[in-house]
Amino acid sequence: MASTKSLIITFILLFQVAKVYCQGELVVIDPSVNPGMIVDEFKTKDITKIADEYFFDDSWKNGNIYLKSGEVIKNYPIKYDIFNHQVELMVNDKIKICPLHLTSRFFIFDMDLKDSLLFENADNFDFTDDAPFVGFFELILKDTYSLYTYHRIIKRQPNYTGALDMGDKKEKLVQVDSYYIIKDRRVLCELTSNVKKLDPLLFPDAYDSNKKIKAKSETQKISFVKYLNNL
Repeated sequence: MASTKSLIITFILLFQVAKVYCQGELVVIDPSVNPGMIVDEFKTKDITKIADEYFFDDSWKNGNIYLKSGEVIKNYPIKYDIFNHQVELMVNDKIKICPLHLTSRFFIFDMDLKDSLLFENADNFDFTDDAPFVGFFELILKDTYSLYTYHRIIKRQPNYTGALDMGDKKEKLVQVDSYYIIKDRRVLCELTSNVKKLDPLLFPDAYDSNKKIKAKSETQKISFVKYLNNL
């Protein structure tokens, strides 16, 4: 009986360690650390300074952030800044920045889609070459052969033509998306619109490289990856 009471008391003490915020909570694998300080220690964004940024979604949506150290930051309003490869959190009317090198993955809950979006740090994957990927991959389809998209931002220089009164007078940030087939955490190849260029040795023996398959749109790319998984 004494042993049972001891276990119950221990459980209560561990439960009380987790600090609950008005906008979220932090769950830790090791409750002996001080979880309440982790979010506080993130850099606070200086909104008075104008800097380049480009968000995956301009609106705040609740999400969970999984840190490389094992901690999980749950149920905070977050936004993903693609340009700077970082996640922003709204904490008591302040914006905190969770940097790339601390983040393993994060989820954004989309109430309109009634679904969650998963983004994983490029460090979580192995690449067939030394491609310098920095940032996060978004999961599109999860299966033996999975489909991810990599979002990046490029700066488009002014291309205004006065004679035609066309183009942009200022530098512009433009989002560019590329898609990748991943198996067992290894990036096999980029999935472009021309599937004829794909190496058939990367796929099951039943894969027919002569089969006419379109992969221009995201919907068509999903269909192609589903085809691979059904072989």
